[in-house]
Amino acid sequence: MAGEKINVQELRQCESDAEERARSTSQRILRGEYVIIPESSEVGSSTSWQCRAGTSTSASSCDQNQPTSRKREIVVCEPSTSSGKKLRLSDYIPESFVLDYETRDTCTLELSNFTKGVSHVDVDELCWDALDVKHMFKGTRLKCSFARYESEEKAIAAVRYLKDVELKGAPFIIVHCGAKWRHLTQRPEVLQDTLDLHDVPESFRNRDKLAALFPTGQIVRVWPNGSVHAQVKFSSREALIEAVKKPECRTVSGHDMKFALAVAPMRPVAPGNPRTTTDEQRRAEIPNKDENPGNQLRSC
Repeated sequence: MAGEKINVQELRQCESDAEERARSTSQRILRGEYVIIPESSEVGSSTSWQCRAGTSTSASSCDQNQPTSRKREIVVCEPSTSSGKKLRLSDYIPESFVLDYETRDTCTLELSNFTKGVSHVDVDELCWDALDVKHMFKGTRLKCSFARYESEEKAIAAVRYLKDVELKGAPFIIVHCGAKWRHLTQRPEVLQDTLDLHDVPESFRNRDKLAALFPTGQIVRVWPNGSVHAQVKFSSREALIEAVKKPECRTVSGHDMKFALAVAPMRPVAPGNPRTTTDEQRRAEIPNKDENPGNQLRSC
């Protein structure tokens, strides 16, 4: 050791690299998405996957079939990037007409798996600082609630507060809806040729009137009482852009509609296998008649 020379420049570079790795890791954790779940298989899945805090959600980092417990944990999901150029409707029409699902989801929490007796009033009081809280029911029982906050930071701050809260003496599941957009295998597939229509005037919630409004598109579905009122598929991305650029397609009877790029439905698969949805699968799932999705509305 006495005769060994120390390369000071190399040593400083190693220290700099170590600091950069530490900074990068810290930033990823701060931007991480949170899922808080009871450590139990009671949530409705035959296989219970429990991920330890600070790890990714791959199968290798999860403990399978943990013993039943009501303790909850925070799962940190590291963000990932997606390939391909994203179509932004706001590049072609005013932002007041655009609803971006990813932006909305990053500010939204889903609360579910409530114990018997929990009401929507209980959730409203719990999420008092949310901008908006929507509820879904299965019969008369509260199935889940969606709380939308002013920003992603406030949504994550709410997670940190809610993780220690119980309703009617029992914990519940909390999901940051933006988490799925940060995962390579769970990231929703945005359909760049299909449009979701929101805030459609009631008199236009039928196929004939919408077909006249969008003559270059195919009316896939109409939901008169849904949060999404209709879905229109075009022959190409360019055809969709040309359609939304027409002012008469955005404002109907003096009422402004909102447009969002549709998201492909995903089939749940075993952990470790990527989820894919082909165009043939999507067409097979499209019914020929109009329907109100009710409890089948899109969730986190």
